[in-house]
Amino acid sequence: MTRLDIPRLNRLARLAALALMVPVVFSMTGCEETPDTRLEAFRTAADDKELPAYTEFFTKRSAAFIRGVVAVRERTNLKYLTKVFELVPAGDVEESLVDGNMAILTVNDGSKTNKIRMLKEDGQWLIDIMDDDKIWAPISPRDAR
Repeated sequence: MTRLDIPRLNRLARLAALALMVPVVFSMTGCEETPDTRLEAFRTAADDKELPAYTEFFTKRSAAFIRGVVAVRERTNLKYLTKVFELVPAGDVEESLVDGNMAILTVNDGSKTNKIRMLKEDGQWLIDIMDDDKIWAPISPRDAR
């Protein structure tokens, strides 16, 4: 017959209670994920090059667009957006402007500065690429570029 280790069970119970309390405390103190921290998590997903995890960081509309481009590219010879995991500009965040459910992050990769637009959807900051000129440039008329 095994003997119960009461002190160990008490420690485990306290750890379980703490694990359950941490999200509640963060939500009560207003500590939530910022666009900057969400962008950091996105970069890890982009490095992993796993499409399902990658698209979780985009707005619903942007994610559907990316999945569609990848599906078409896999079935055809289409060369449009061949670097799907490089759609979002690289670089360190220099500025983060948040206005309600929209954020504009200014990133600098050492040679140039770019803007990344993020929208808050279902309580999460997500990248929106649908208004990014870089996405549409390959299929825009030459005089519009």
